[in-house]
Amino acid sequence: GVQTCALPISLLNTLMLAVGASLVCMVIGTVISYGEVRSRRTLPRLLAFLCVLPVAVPGIVYGVGLHWVYLKTPFYGTVLVLLLAYVAKFMPYSVMVSRSGVMQIHPELEQCARVCGAGPLRSLAQITGPLMGGSLVAIVFFVMLLSVKEISASLLLYTQRSETLSVLTWSNVE
Repeated sequence: GVQTCALPISLLNTLMLAVGASLVCMVIGTVISYGEVRSRRTLPRLLAFLCVLPVAVPGIVYGVGLHWVYLKTPFYGTVLVLLLAYVAKFMPYSVMVSRSGVMQIHPELEQCARVCGAGPLRSLAQITGPLMGGSLVAIVFFVMLLSVKEISASLLLYTQRSETLSVLTWSNVE
């Protein structure tokens, strides 16, 4: 009855959250890391530091905090709240992996492209992007795996419409 009905919804929610969180984390984490590594300004470094802080917070505390914040909003009980929770929770891994990818690319490669007439976006798209391809793929797969197995924040934020496979498994074991 209920369990067979819940499986397709849980599977779809899990896949949407895994893909969505991984792509958002990859893009935002890479932009933050690029700004941190290539810029000498304080703001990008502070932003990168703030993005890495959720590693120090246990998942259950994180889930309770998000539950409290989103409880009275129209987003509560939707998959969007889980997506925001996953992105915020897994952003540190994206920032750390993309930071190492950016650091491996010498800035002179981008400077050479700029000297040859390429603009900043073109040098990023044609030089930095392809060289960071391995790091970007690693971020996507790593965040996807973390998203699929995420249970602590999901248990506190899910509703019947936003149930994931990990929550469904938890409820079946219980």
